[in-house]
Amino acid sequence: MNVLVVGVDDRSALPDDWDARMYGVVAGRRTDVMILAHLVPGERIQMLSIPRDLKVNIPGHGTNRINASYVLGGPDLLVQTIQAETGIPIHHYIEIDFAGVGAIVDSLGGVTLDFNYPARDRTSGFSTEAGRHTLHGEQAVAYARSRHYEIFKNGEWRSSAAGDISRTGRQQEILIAMF
Repeated sequence: MNVLVVGVDDRSALPDDWDARMYGVVAGRRTDVMILAHLVPGERIQMLSIPRDLKVNIPGHGTNRINASYVLGGPDLLVQTIQAETGIPIHHYIEIDFAGVGAIVDSLGGVTLDFNYPARDRTSGFSTEAGRHTLHGEQAVAYARSRHYEIFKNGEWRSSAAGDISRTGRQQEILIAMF
């Protein structure tokens, strides 16, 4: 079974106790995360992150970034575009926003991750010491959406320097921890 998991950049439902300054003021809904999950029940989960800026042919609209298919035609066009580009059938579609991810993480009692070094992202608001930590919903969202992730190593803060590629890895870490 193949499931397209789409995280939308929608700030309209953020909980009142979350630090809204870390999310900025942006109207509308855009795809921020697209992960194609292949599930073999009782055996394994394989995940393919699709970079939102990947240039593709959007049926009826020409070449554009893949996340434009959502803006142009909603979930149906996004699914159609991904199926056409990958040749992989999509059986189910799940869409979730920042608040939804946080609520799921909180309902599970948090997600536990290991950090080899202290880490931070001053833009997303993520911060942790080294070691094993259970992140609550808002922390998990800040970690998953971090674009300026840094670790404290050898006495200085160092950028992960891998940008969106490292970010997709963090998003997958959160999903795996949730599963």
